[in-house]
Amino acid sequence: MIRRASPLTLAIAVLACGSRTDPGLLESQGDAAAGIDASPGADAPALLDVVGPCNGGKPSEIVYALDGSGVLYRYDPHTGATMKVGAPDCGNPNVPWTVTISPTTAYIVYTDWTLYAVDLATLACAPTPFQSGQLGLDAEFGVAIAETAAGEKLYVYGLPSGGPGPILAVTDTSSFVLTKVGDILPAPPATSFPVNLTADTSGHLYAYSPLGLVQEIDQATGSVLQAVDTGVATTSTWATITYGTELYLWAGSHVIGYDLAAHRRTSDREVGVAAEGAGSFPACVGP
Repeated sequence: MIRRASPLTLAIAVLACGSRTDPGLLESQGDAAAGIDASPGADAPALLDVVGPCNGGKPSEIVYALDGSGVLYRYDPHTGATMKVGAPDCGNPNVPWTVTISPTTAYIVYTDWTLYAVDLATLACAPTPFQSGQLGLDAEFGVAIAETAAGEKLYVYGLPSGGPGPILAVTDTSSFVLTKVGDILPAPPATSFPVNLTADTSGHLYAYSPLGLVQEIDQATGSVLQAVDTGVATTSTWATITYGTELYLWAGSHVIGYDLAAHRRTSDREVGVAAEGAGSFPACVGP
């Protein structure tokens, strides 16, 4: 079973059917030479040795994605290679809604709107103290872990029940008590909700809706810095990845590189995994 857009969003998407640099860097080295099986959905044991070399001491990104069956994957946007990591057993019978990734933890939201923490080293899973309904955010919210000057923070983008428009909220990863950052302004169209939320390593937040709208959001105020209709729409699952300065939109089982500044696609890969959510973090995994 997979997550799908809400009925209103899905209906509009059906009616409507009528990232920032060249993502070929690792691919140019040759998948075979790198020891990667980059066929759609293939396991790739060599992926851990290829993704994230510390070139000149500069960390690269590690990317994880979660599918509708609750399986975690590692993913390399440059080669399209995937590697199954495993399926954490959180004891929750509901469908995963989304995930966000820190260097140690995958935070999974289920469709009963509970939030679980999964240890990436062991896949041990435990519920967090997070309570849905805070600030009126009781369903279909997006989450993103980001490193800030005050430490690791969890951002939540959602539409409060009875509220006029979406808001951005934030919490630490100990108390999980939400504080409102601000209204998402200018307010996006009602058809742009719900969103998948992700953060890059420079403090930017990106919200991606299944109809293709991407909003870059100021994490300090909730202000929309830019809103781009990418045309990357889906009636199935969707997720967002940042990889250094690159932005990728995961629509169904396709991963599309998108340059927001140029308003154009830079790549399109069929990867054989339909992601409910994804995330990345900087890490050195090689010499």
